[in-house]
Amino acid sequence: MLSRQLSQEGLELHVKARKGFATGQYLALHNPAGDLAAACVDDRVLSEAPEDLFDGIVADLAANATDDTIWFLDANLPAAMLVRLTGRALPGRLVANAVSDAKAVRLHGVLGKLDCLMLNRGEAVTLTGLSRETSSEDLAAALSQTGLKSFVLTSAASDVLVLESGELHRFAPFQTDIVDVTGAGDALTAGTVAALARGYGLTQAVPFGLAAAALTLRSTGASRKSSPGMPSPTLTIWIKFQSWRCSTLRYKTRRIDPARAAGRKQKGTRRDHSDNALRHQGSDRLQR
Repeated sequence: MLSRQLSQEGLELHVKARKGFATGQYLALHNPAGDLAAACVDDRVLSEAPEDLFDGIVADLAANATDDTIWFLDANLPAAMLVRLTGRALPGRLVANAVSDAKAVRLHGVLGKLDCLMLNRGEAVTLTGLSRETSSEDLAAALSQTGLKSFVLTSAASDVLVLESGELHRFAPFQTDIVDVTGAGDALTAGTVAALARGYGLTQAVPFGLAAAALTLRSTGASRKSSPGMPSPTLTIWIKFQSWRCSTLRYKTRRIDPARAAGRKQKGTRRDHSDNALRHQGSDRLQR
């Protein structure tokens, strides 16, 4: 049923069946405010899989891949499988999601091979070994020393930090009424990756992800309106507005000082209201 539904949505599926295993399941429990209180997961279909499980599928896809191809991985895959896949998913760009605090550690062996990592504060703490009291700026500085080329670091309702080309950028999440947090992080990742696939740079792509996440937060469960693959008129208008808003709220970009990873707090940076490139480029490309 799931495969049929995904195919109807226009996705081309490459499926590997495993007899004796159920499809992975995730149960989220929320408090009345819509925040995640607890979660349960059954992912034995992947966690107990042999590292060569997807070799055949990857080989078929790699045959037609180009430098613009985007390969997406996440830490639901075992560490050995991640290492194997990053050596075979070529050519193209590798984008990964850290998934959770517990699973992020699986990415240690492939950080230097990733073109971009999507993660939150808890996952950054796992990867850097720093304390949970560490500032987001210091976590970002430590992440820059792990071999990562770029990353998108979220921190609940606080600013999103984005590393691209050695410079750290700051984005304010879009304000919205939170009904349910389910899928918000996935929507951020999906919207960002979809924009990357359409030729946007990372700092230009993040507003698309933030817009998709905001729409998801406003609905119960996953929101079809937030699908960035084929944006609905509502999402397109939202992105146009929020892309402009994001450009006016961005902090002045700055290069990361690795010494900050030692735990020293960074001095505040003034807001830069003159950078309107994102607004103009985002609006022009959407209109086309």
